[in-house]
Amino acid sequence: MKAKTILYLFFAALLTLSCTGESVKLTYSTQATKIDDYVKKQLTDNPERRSVITDGIVRLVEVEGEGDELQEDGTVSFLYAGYDFSSYSITSSRLFATNSPDVAQEARWEVSDSTLLGEKIVSLKDNILLDGLQKGLVGVKEGEECYIIFPGNRAFGENTLGTIPAYAPLAYHFWIIKIENF
Repeated sequence: MKAKTILYLFFAALLTLSCTGESVKLTYSTQATKIDDYVKKQLTDNPERRSVITDGIVRLVEVEGEGDELQEDGTVSFLYAGYDFSSYSITSSRLFATNSPDVAQEARWEVSDSTLLGEKIVSLKDNILLDGLQKGLVGVKEGEECYIIFPGNRAFGENTLGTIPAYAPLAYHFWIIKIENF
């Protein structure tokens, strides 16, 4: 009888995990659809914008840059603002990180350490960014202003981080200052 109970509990747990996995897949699929809808509306509202989609990650270009495109092993310097995109809109109430003094001031953030603000330099070959950013930044040009938007599976996944809930889609606003390819 004990073996049957253990076997029953094992299969019940397996079924629960299977259902949870399907639920998470559905969440990410829904996010991708809503991100696509958001981008389509942005492109309709302003035909001068363009979008670049790479492996489910969207780069919505607001201002075109010039020169060479950032390569997968290049270095980029930028200002940014990161938003929890769970409401499928970009608002200062959803801002969770920025190095832009203007964005911080606009959001009425008190910044006690001014070294957190200002240009950030990242080498893509170091692979230190979220997957959505790592892939989304490839192709940007100097002077470009863009949004990179991606589902939660390309962000923090099942992990909650500060004010960012688990499974949350994210949107990052970037102002590209300089790129360097090697």
